[in-house]
Amino acid sequence: MRDRECLGDATPDSPMDAADPPYDVSILEALWSAEFVSPVPDLPAGIVIIEAGRIVGGDGRYFYCGTYELGADVLMAEAKVTHYAGPTRSVFGPHKNFDLYLSGVPGRDRFTVSGESPQNPGVFIEWRFIRRAELP
Repeated sequence: MRDRECLGDATPDSPMDAADPPYDVSILEALWSAEFVSPVPDLPAGIVIIEAGRIVGGDGRYFYCGTYELGADVLMAEAKVTHYAGPTRSVFGPHKNFDLYLSGVPGRDRFTVSGESPQNPGVFIEWRFIRRAELP
């Protein structure tokens, strides 16, 4: 992965390590709303900026910082999710910090990625993105 400064140490079993070289990721560069699809009720939706191989954003309880690559028509992403306010309630339970490894088929106006967290193996989530604005 190109830029791990917001992710901390490299994770050796990261799906990003096996990704193809990046393709044209500029189709994803925008401001997106982001919503975890989960049976957990009342999780806040958030805002995410996707730009130059990075994913940065947050919601009312957690902020997200990560990277992505687009290869062979599949988006692969990893993000560190960190609690900063309110109850520690997430799709993975009451964690203050967790990592996400996600993949999906990107779209210009909307797309969904799915994956899991190594802190909760076997619990899979979906994260839905809707394009809201172009970046200046």
